[in-house]
Amino acid sequence: MSSYIASAADLTGGANTESLHNEPSWAHVSGWTQLSGSLKTVSCVILSYDNALSLSHLLPTLSDTLTECGYPWEVIVVNAGSDDATNQLLRGWSEIPGFWTVPLSTDAGQAMALAVGLAAARGDAVILLDAKLHYAPSLLAQMIMQWENGAELVYAVRNAAGELTELAGWDAATVDRMMNAADSMNLPQGSTDLALMDRRVVKFLLA
Repeated sequence: MSSYIASAADLTGGANTESLHNEPSWAHVSGWTQLSGSLKTVSCVILSYDNALSLSHLLPTLSDTLTECGYPWEVIVVNAGSDDATNQLLRGWSEIPGFWTVPLSTDAGQAMALAVGLAAARGDAVILLDAKLHYAPSLLAQMIMQWENGAELVYAVRNAAGELTELAGWDAATVDRMMNAADSMNLPQGSTDLALMDRRVVKFLLA
């Protein structure tokens, strides 16, 4: 993963560099969260290429779902050189607190987009998802609940019909075994389609 991060700067445009240095705002769900001393935050990273129509439905749903979960949140769209109406759509959403975009100057591929998105995310938990996928929004709330209960990697698995309807996860002990067994962590197949990673897992992947 680190080799992707090292070369990611070559593919990003000036807008990306500026947005990362300007510290985009979080969407704060309530004053209670701040006054209570609860400092945990959640990032959602969306990998997108020519997905304007999907994003127009997904972004409002994410706003409602993440707000209901109760943590300050951000949604980062990694826009890998889209040629459709994605840029216009994201300009509007980027005016709303909590939403911002990391543009890549070319269609960099999923591995590069994933690495750039993980590097940009600031949350204590980072949710990865593909803009093209269809799934129940309740899965995100269930992922966050499992994270609250100690899971450090939660990912969606497909049922017999190929739909993302069920969750699997790794607890801290499993993550420790993976970290101690090798220099790099092999994520379960398909887990980056829809997954939540604790900050500890993200740091290891980016090291």
